[in-house]
Amino acid sequence: MARRLSNRNRFIVYNRIDIQNAFDFRQAPRQPASCQVPSPARRGSVLPTWAAASLALPPELTAIDYFSLPRTTRPADWFERILPALPLRLPTAELAYSAVVHVVGPGGGSWSHFLRAGRLHIQVGVHAPVAVQYSMTGAHFRELLFGAVRERHIKVLEQLKLPQILPDFSPVAADPTRVAAVAQLRGSLAFELRDRAMADVYRYVLTLGDGPVQLDHPDTTIEVDLDDLTALAMARTPPLKVISSGKLRIKGNSDLPILALTALLGRAP
Repeated sequence: MARRLSNRNRFIVYNRIDIQNAFDFRQAPRQPASCQVPSPARRGSVLPTWAAASLALPPELTAIDYFSLPRTTRPADWFERILPALPLRLPTAELAYSAVVHVVGPGGGSWSHFLRAGRLHIQVGVHAPVAVQYSMTGAHFRELLFGAVRERHIKVLEQLKLPQILPDFSPVAADPTRVAAVAQLRGSLAFELRDRAMADVYRYVLTLGDGPVQLDHPDTTIEVDLDDLTALAMARTPPLKVISSGKLRIKGNSDLPILALTALLGRAP
């Protein structure tokens, strides 16, 4: 269902430069697969269409502003302007290692994220030392933050009668020693979210350390149905029970997720 912006959120307007080429940011989400014109089956074959101009934003953003962002929001706007301005609640820690996000394809790029005294700092490009890397196509970036995955997030909040707020990450134990241990690992894990309604698969690849990114040939693939994941979230299923629920399917090196978790938790495998 299309979500319309309230009057207070109509600040998200396109720059009037080349406005005739800008797309309506209130556009509805994609139609279900049964309503779509058939497209090539190759993963990532449908490229995102970015707006012709950047969004005009207020000096301060709220969680509601995030949930109202259009599907045409560009990666550069998200990482360089929107994400740093959101009221994030993060651990009060200082981490030397970065988490790098790669968006592959037209309009993409790489951005390094650092946690410094509880504040998120983002730099364009890859900046060492690197703990983890996240890679995705531009189309799947869009579905994660502004499309199908965000719509399921909103559905969960509505089902649980919770306000549309950003997650609170402040209780997370950000231990520099554990992060350094993860950075020493090598390997890549792909998370594939299967969207039955859209007959699509959204792939997000986690690469440990500063090793080469394997977007198409990861060591391990973890598959889950997006609706199953939504149902588990609605039931407030604890993370460990999600793993043992039988809804996750692991292909390839099944030891790699365990190695990563044990390093992050500070335990011997």
